[in-house]
Amino acid sequence: MSAATDRARFFLERSIPELQELERKKLFSKVSRNHSTLCRPQLINIQEEITSIAKARSDHEHRVNAPGCRAADYVRYAQWEMNLESLRRKRARKVGAKARDHAGLRRVSYVLDRGSRKFPGDLPLWMQYIEFTRQQKSRRTLTKILTAVLRLHPTKPNLWLYAADYYLQTEADFATARSLLQRGLRFCPQHKILWLEYARLEMGFLAKLSTRRQVLGLDHADKESLLIDAAERAAVPDPSRSGDPLVLPDVPEDHTDNSDDTPETKAAAALAKLQSSPAFAGAIPIAIFDNAMVHFRGDVDLAEQFFDVLLSFGVDKVLCGPANHVLEHLRLHHPDSPATVACEIKDTLQGVTTTSPAFAVALASVLQRINGLAPEVQMKVLRRCVLSLVRPLELDELDGDIRQALLSFLKGLLHTAAAESGSGDRVREDLRTLFKALDAQRLKKTTVVLKAAFSTLLEDDLKVQGQP
Repeated sequence: MSAATDRARFFLERSIPELQELERKKLFSKVSRNHSTLCRPQLINIQEEITSIAKARSDHEHRVNAPGCRAADYVRYAQWEMNLESLRRKRARKVGAKARDHAGLRRVSYVLDRGSRKFPGDLPLWMQYIEFTRQQKSRRTLTKILTAVLRLHPTKPNLWLYAADYYLQTEADFATARSLLQRGLRFCPQHKILWLEYARLEMGFLAKLSTRRQVLGLDHADKESLLIDAAERAAVPDPSRSGDPLVLPDVPEDHTDNSDDTPETKAAAALAKLQSSPAFAGAIPIAIFDNAMVHFRGDVDLAEQFFDVLLSFGVDKVLCGPANHVLEHLRLHHPDSPATVACEIKDTLQGVTTTSPAFAVALASVLQRINGLAPEVQMKVLRRCVLSLVRPLELDELDGDIRQALLSFLKGLLHTAAAESGSGDRVREDLRTLFKALDAQRLKKTTVVLKAAFSTLLEDDLKVQGQP
């Protein structure tokens, strides 16, 4: 008997108690449930369900233990075990049997573990193992798997991002998520996505701190006001102690401790320390951006991506610091770049509600800024900031005059670009890119209006999409 057959027999023998339990609790009958005395003669000799399970499992075991097996064999084996476990649960609920749930799940996990050990370089197999373990909420096992796969594939940035996202979203462990991204940057410094996601992580932490301060009402409180409140509360006598006969002796002034070590004053001191901390002012995202610019030699496109990430957290006085730093960097090192103009436009429109009078003023300044650019630069800027210009058009509360003016501006800008290019091919490609970005953001109203305005240039696209 060959070694492969011996290994397959060993694993099959370990599953015998499980099969005996399934038969004892009548979750799988001895005769197939599809069997009927009215069946055709060739269907009468249907194998028992337990025997069929054992035979299928034997086939899988011999296949994965044979020389020349592939990772796909383990995937199919694990999928078969998952289907079997799903069927077992359905029948257990139907008959009301209290069968053990962990046996089938443990077998699936064991198959995937064997496959990942035999094919450590197969990432799809690792990801299936990770996803299955995550669905079962086996935190300890998942931690071991993530550690093993990161140790084997340290140069895969998506693995670092996945692990950081798991610890942040599922475990709410910010420290571990930060540590994983820092280690990922040491192994994969050439991948921009890691730099961007690390900055996003730090900005998310600052956003949570800012939200907590708003909930606690600490946004407009400073150290002096908190100290005054604490002193006033300490000066008010406690009614519950009005009948207390204990009288404390007088203490000389030179022995009085003026440190104000009450809980209120300690909280005020801690708050003041937090306010003066550079980390609370966004120093960590700024440091990430500065190091990224050094590593990528001032890549203007990466700087714009950093600006988009940082600006997405709002215009709070604490959260806007890193975005302003990136904008100042662009103005200093790339003053004439379309990316700088686009970032300035996004910054102007960010945080201004469409129903406020300030929106009309901000939009007028933006449109005037774009009009002052050369035609070839206008299209480059429009590609970068089109979502900031178009997103207000999707809001029903937008003023009708402003809506009409913005639509007329966009149509005129695109028509001017078409006239300047002399050929519709370049503008057609720009329009397709523009509409693809609008469709991705589900901005249907504006997409329909602009496509109707440029139906002659986009005749092929409109026919494909079935629009008149």
